[in-house]
Amino acid sequence: MFPSCALITATILASFAFATPIAGPSGPVICGTNVYSAAQLSSALTRGYSRLTSPIDSFPHIFNNGEGLPVTPSCSSSRLFEYPLMTGRTYSGGDPGPDRVVFSATGWYCTVMTHSGAGGNKLTSCMSA
Repeated sequence: MFPSCALITATILASFAFATPIAGPSGPVICGTNVYSAAQLSSALTRGYSRLTSPIDSFPHIFNNGEGLPVTPSCSSSRLFEYPLMTGRTYSGGDPGPDRVVFSATGWYCTVMTHSGAGGNKLTSCMSA
């Protein structure tokens, strides 16, 4: 007998709810004039990943990487999502600011990027501090 579609769907959704995101860089990252600690990056990644099935003001959303920004090898063939990075707090709606953490559908850290200094609505990679 074949499992029902509802059972398969429930299993997939449960994997989102119970999987633990993979932490990002071990040190701080600079995005424009903002500096984020590893703990801040991890917090944003965890929050973004936990919101895949219930976004806040459209975040997280799919990141198509039109600029061809470098991502970690584990993310090179994955569907990518972006979530805002905020100084002093975790994003909970409203203005998302210029900085984003990028992660895969399975919770792997992929990169950090910013609109700051990129011109227009483009993005550029953030730098390790």
